[in-house]
Amino acid sequence: MRSDVTKEYVDSVCGRIRWKKAADNVAKELENHIADQKNLYIEYGLDEDTAERKAVEQMGDPLTVGDELDKIHRPEPQIKMAVLAALIFLSGVAIRAVGGISPAEMLVPAVIAAVAFAAAYRCDCQIPMKYGRYMCIIMIAVGLLMMAGSGVNGFDRFVLTEVNKVYSIISPLLFSCFVYSQRGRGEYGIICSAVCWIALAAILVFITSFAGLTAIAFTAAIEIPMLIKKGWFGEEKKKYTVLVTVLAGIAVVAFLLYILVGVRSGYYLSRIKTILFPESEAMGAGYVTMLTRNIVKNAVLIGQVSTTGSFAEITVPSFDTDCFLTYIIYRFGWLVFAVITAAFAVFIAVGFYKTFKQKSVIGFAVCFPVMASFTVQTVIYTMANLGFRVFSVVSMPLFSYGNTALVLNMALIGLMLSVFRTSLEQRDLISERNKMVIFEKNRMIIELK
Repeated sequence: MRSDVTKEYVDSVCGRIRWKKAADNVAKELENHIADQKNLYIEYGLDEDTAERKAVEQMGDPLTVGDELDKIHRPEPQIKMAVLAALIFLSGVAIRAVGGISPAEMLVPAVIAAVAFAAAYRCDCQIPMKYGRYMCIIMIAVGLLMMAGSGVNGFDRFVLTEVNKVYSIISPLLFSCFVYSQRGRGEYGIICSAVCWIALAAILVFITSFAGLTAIAFTAAIEIPMLIKKGWFGEEKKKYTVLVTVLAGIAVVAFLLYILVGVRSGYYLSRIKTILFPESEAMGAGYVTMLTRNIVKNAVLIGQVSTTGSFAEITVPSFDTDCFLTYIIYRFGWLVFAVITAAFAVFIAVGFYKTFKQKSVIGFAVCFPVMASFTVQTVIYTMANLGFRVFSVVSMPLFSYGNTALVLNMALIGLMLSVFRTSLEQRDLISERNKMVIFEKNRMIIELK
């Protein structure tokens, strides 16, 4: 408990700091420093009141200290990345307008997405990290009930498509929230994280979202080794590394067995044949791929594909959703496609750069899954629109039409930029359970400090 002398000094300093989040962190640091210095003076023989006054005096003039700290502790507005995201979205609206779709049709989802972005941008990332694990458990429960209750063919196509988008986009972040909550729980925490990943992976396979499966696999492959290295689960790093390697091996074998079953049933052989030789299914599953490759083959640097000769006038199917980039290549040429993909490449490169610069685990745990989801969506969509339709596309984030995907991606990007904005003041959450009780080497360690 702070005494009046310490409280008065700390309040005077923090009263000069305009950023409340920074002021709260500074207050804790000042209190700790004053307490340490006070204890040192007591060891030198001073009584407690005198030691505290001298410790406070040594800190300096509170107004001067507060002003200097206010200059240092400022949020970093992420204007450039926000503007780039807005330009990507607006360019998509403009190109759809050229294709005959009125911008007014995008007004309502655009407003909702903007509100979601603004709310997430102002949100404290500790909130989703604190409650995200519960949301993860709820989504797993809903997904498992969905799997138990009906096959994919039993769902309305629209509902299944929207469920696919929701799980594909937010599963990486929810998984990261769950893993983050396992601090100090040793091998038990790693096993719980593995169970969480398997459950989400099973749901994503059930709804045929290999984009989501790729994103959570990418997230787990990078994030969990990093957390082990930082001692997040405990200090037995070699033991945890071996455990994760074994669990990852089991997951890979299980996935390969699943693929083998699909191959034996003929499904995956048919898929591979369609991908490699779309003309074999020219009037079925291979039609879009064959048409896409035809457009790409005949595309020019600037302008629309020539419709003279053997290349007849065509209509790009789903041009504003699944084949938007193909339409751009067809209608405007390679140059416009290159500019758009360059914008996405810049956003992804800057996003990962800022993510790996995060000093706090909570900052990394929020930003990396967001960037993993964004990148996987972008890569799969781009490949499909160049004629390599290996997996079903989710969306081209912020760019292609899709209300659900737009709102979710905008909210996640807003949350990520919120972390970048406040990265200097991010502090990792330590629950009372994890703070006081740690299981290590078959011992229960109780930390009372």
